[in-house]
Amino acid sequence: MKTLRQEPAVAGAAPNYRVRPLAVPNDELLNLQWHFTQLRLPTAWDTSTGEPDIIVAVVDTGILAGHPDLAGQLVDGYDFIRDPEVAADGDGIDADPEEVANPTEPEPVAFHGTHVAGTIAARGNNRIGVAGVAYGSRVMPLRALGATTGTSYDVAQAVRYAAGLPNDSGEVPAQPADIINLSLGGEGFSQVAQDLYRDVRDAGILLVASAGNEGSDTPGYPAAYDGVIAVAAVDAQREAADYTNFGPHIDIAAPGGDTSADLTGDGFPDGILSTGRSGEDFAYTFLQGTSMAAPHVSGMLALMKSINPDLTPAAIDRLLQDGELTSDLGESGRDDRFGYGLANAGRAMAAALRSTGIAVEEPREVLASARTLNFGSILDNLQVTIDGSGGAVVTGISSDAPWLRASAENTDADGLGRYRLTVDRSALAAGVYAAELRVESNANPVLIDVIASVAGSTQADLGIVYILLYEAAIDTVVAQTSTRFENDNYAFTLPEVAAGTYQLFAGTDFDNDLLICDPGEACGAFLTVDQPITIEADSDREDLVFSIEYQVVIPSVSAAASGAGDSGLPRKQL
Repeated sequence: MKTLRQEPAVAGAAPNYRVRPLAVPNDELLNLQWHFTQLRLPTAWDTSTGEPDIIVAVVDTGILAGHPDLAGQLVDGYDFIRDPEVAADGDGIDADPEEVANPTEPEPVAFHGTHVAGTIAARGNNRIGVAGVAYGSRVMPLRALGATTGTSYDVAQAVRYAAGLPNDSGEVPAQPADIINLSLGGEGFSQVAQDLYRDVRDAGILLVASAGNEGSDTPGYPAAYDGVIAVAAVDAQREAADYTNFGPHIDIAAPGGDTSADLTGDGFPDGILSTGRSGEDFAYTFLQGTSMAAPHVSGMLALMKSINPDLTPAAIDRLLQDGELTSDLGESGRDDRFGYGLANAGRAMAAALRSTGIAVEEPREVLASARTLNFGSILDNLQVTIDGSGGAVVTGISSDAPWLRASAENTDADGLGRYRLTVDRSALAAGVYAAELRVESNANPVLIDVIASVAGSTQADLGIVYILLYEAAIDTVVAQTSTRFENDNYAFTLPEVAAGTYQLFAGTDFDNDLLICDPGEACGAFLTVDQPITIEADSDREDLVFSIEYQVVIPSVSAAASGAGDSGLPRKQL
């Protein structure tokens, strides 16, 4: 295609795609990737699953290159961590971006880069594990962060390498990246970094960054730099996640998850499921955060570039602003919570096809934002969004159970939009109940499974929870306490803490091995385990509220055969 475009006699060249329905990937855990339904990926995959010459650079904590779901999905990368102690691999920068766990960090903090890379391009249709958004494309792993820390200088060197610019390695990749994913944050504004990102964008490379997990409207970098696509996070209900940053710099939203809930009713937390490790074995883990949202957008852009490699950052900006890449959420048009809306890969692929001159006729279809909804024993109301295309009109939503009803909450003249689902437990005995919602329309039938329960008198109690104050500068737990469940929460006090900068972790130690946050144990951090934020301790604090959840790990085939080891955060003997 590129050769044809360079021929003097050729005015223009575009792929003549033979569009056909594709088989749904056969990956065994695909049904747990609820976030792909939210992204409208099955529709997008009917056009492309990504091309191998489209490369997404992941500037992060490195890669577990031996993970079976990343086999054949990687191009050569580099390790740009200069500090050997941060790198934890015995040296400074080198050509090996292998992800290394710091033994003092809890398991969920490690293997962040592997999780991000899997969301973008985990191998699909291989009958194991998960699939990536653009599983036909490739990832360039660039290690610039340790498990919880790194420097903006190392990040900048990795970005320069990805773009084929001069960098400290003295090398450049055989092919520069088309997209650079930056699931990281914490740096302040730097004109040097802004100039770098402008140069990278001018080279035609797309930059995508996570908005941050502080729940704040304070601009975070690199997401807030001009020319970088800033990604906020939504949960399984398409609501802004509690942790996500917001503000005028937000461009788009994508699934970031919520590991404290199971509203999808699949028996697992509503985190983002992707590639990882448990102990010494490869596995699949659920994480939440804007770090998980950003790679969904990077993967979607890889799909678009697979259709039209000539799409420039300016062209992507125009399509985004015109609503061609998203489903509108929140206030009409752009808003500070969701940017231009929730990433919609199906719509994005249609836009990519049109950009090549191909006329795209939207199929008449109706889609629901969830296939299953779980009210549990507490929730009375949930929402579901019904989208449609090609002239689809919804004529009604009916329930087959008297305790469940649906009512329009924010819909258009065609019945498309948000519906409120309400459960009435007043006539139900203790137990678990299932119902089915049917969406009637002039298009395809849509069925939504609904689960609700009525609890007995028992109440959940995790037992002893250990609270650890960690000082990253000296890599040490400097204070510790324990607490028990009382008055619907776990209250704790850490007295006589010296002024300083810390991170706060909490978790259980069911096997009493003096490690919290082992796989299968409850774990939490302020504000999220994915990216624990630093706490300035210069006075008494009463605002340090965060959740702890069980760390659910799904082993890979090899891990299931060999068993998993321990890798948690060490506590002191009490």
